[in-house]
Amino acid sequence: MRMTRIFTAGILLALCGLLFWQCKDDNEKKSGFIVESMAFSEEEITLREGEFDDLYDYLIVEPEGIVDTLTIDFESSNKEVASVTGSGMVLASSDGRCTVTASAYGKTAEIDVRVTPLPITDFDVPSGTLQAAVNVPMALDITVTPAQASPKRLNVSVQPESASLKFENKTWKFTASEAGVYTVSVENDEIVKTITVEAKVKPVESVALNKASVAIPINGTVVLTATILPEDATYKTVTWSSGDNSIVTVDENGVCRGLKIGKTVVTATAEGGYKATCSVRVLEQDPSTLPLFSVEADKWVLFAPGNLQYTTTGTHSCADGTTKTGTWRFAQHQYDYIGAGNSNISSTYTGWVDLFGWGVTGYGAHPYTTSTSATYGNTADKYSDWGTYNAIQNGTDIDEPGAWRVPTHSDFHYILNVRANHANLKGVAKVNGVNGLVLLPDNWSFPAEVSFTPGVASQDGAAYYSTVNNYSEAQWKQLEDYGAVFLPAAGYRMETSLYKQNEDGRYWTIGSYNYYGTTRIVRLFFSSNAVECMRNYDGTSLRYMGYSVRLVQDF
Repeated sequence: MRMTRIFTAGILLALCGLLFWQCKDDNEKKSGFIVESMAFSEEEITLREGEFDDLYDYLIVEPEGIVDTLTIDFESSNKEVASVTGSGMVLASSDGRCTVTASAYGKTAEIDVRVTPLPITDFDVPSGTLQAAVNVPMALDITVTPAQASPKRLNVSVQPESASLKFENKTWKFTASEAGVYTVSVENDEIVKTITVEAKVKPVESVALNKASVAIPINGTVVLTATILPEDATYKTVTWSSGDNSIVTVDENGVCRGLKIGKTVVTATAEGGYKATCSVRVLEQDPSTLPLFSVEADKWVLFAPGNLQYTTTGTHSCADGTTKTGTWRFAQHQYDYIGAGNSNISSTYTGWVDLFGWGVTGYGAHPYTTSTSATYGNTADKYSDWGTYNAIQNGTDIDEPGAWRVPTHSDFHYILNVRANHANLKGVAKVNGVNGLVLLPDNWSFPAEVSFTPGVASQDGAAYYSTVNNYSEAQWKQLEDYGAVFLPAAGYRMETSLYKQNEDGRYWTIGSYNYYGTTRIVRLFFSSNAVECMRNYDGTSLRYMGYSVRLVQDF
């Protein structure tokens, strides 16, 4: 029996390159060939760890002479023992046995590969104390001589035994199930070396859900997914609970099922007491029949019934489980806005305001903190989204934190410029004497008694609002019943001065982006002749300006 040939790395690379171009030519020539049979001349070949061999030297294909015109697929039954390239070069990795299968044009052939160990003459282990996280596998950098030998041949053990060792992907991996200092012993013949590993618990820092709010029909389901950070946190289990199991149940996999009409909160609790919530509404009808606005290909939102408003009186519950001063609510009507009252904004003013600096949710920065000086708005508040952080009162109904959120600039961009028929689903209007912007849902149908003209004026001027889409309160109620949304042109606040009331609308979006090294915030802007999402001119410095906020729910 002929001797196995051992190829150096350089020779192997050269052969692989030649075979690549040969296979390219084969693909061009193989059409029309019929393979009658395929077999290997040997049942088994034996290789040492680290050795190569060419399986084409053992392959017999009939009709004779067509093997050079074929592209043959090779597959190893155990790549840990031996792997094989597309050109038929087999590499012995670790002692053991496997089977390599060759196939082409419906014919197959098998050959057993036996790999024998290459003796280890020496090895090295890391020095010092290695740091590991509990329950997170860590690769041990153990190198052997000769390099072609497999570290699997080493005798590796650990004390205390609450840690485990596993050999995979040609590497020994250490995993500790509890915190402590461990000693890994590595032996080969009479050589013994040790590795010291200190395993620590990596605490959870946060947990988040893939949805802040969702609606499902009775007997409908939705799957909530919890993401725990950091990714290598020691304990990544989540406990699920429903605020009212008669309305919504949730199982250990985050599958929520609606049982009766109503609303409740589903909570995911991670190690350390970290929590994330989702507001789940159960509806009698399919949520797709609601007046929804698409913000992605398969994601929709429902707009709040009015602009967000705030007063320093009263208290409200927050997403972190605390209760803070102040009350948040939605305006009674979509066309309502506070107007001149915003110029009184301060920590002692007890009236309502509705023009806010960016991200002043009441957690790290209160609405009145940016009212009297042109300083940066809030930039570091982890609860910079009003709806995610605060319970919001709407009449007698109180929505828990997380039921609503601020639209992103991509949400508004999609609504205005991307969704189907978008050009006909927006237009300036006057409602009950208030100028503003009308947005129509995706599944819009017109009430017979009221018409709508999409678009804007050809030039700026508040008078245009009166010439088209000038609706009385009763007419607007009909449009609203069909799902129309109205954003009033509440103007904006600069410190305590008000501008463009009943002329321009400026609405915050949440999130930011980097514009040539400067962090920018994007706002929705509209006037009588323009509707667009645009960035704040100089990034952070205009965050203190008071803009309107209209929240949405995800569906």
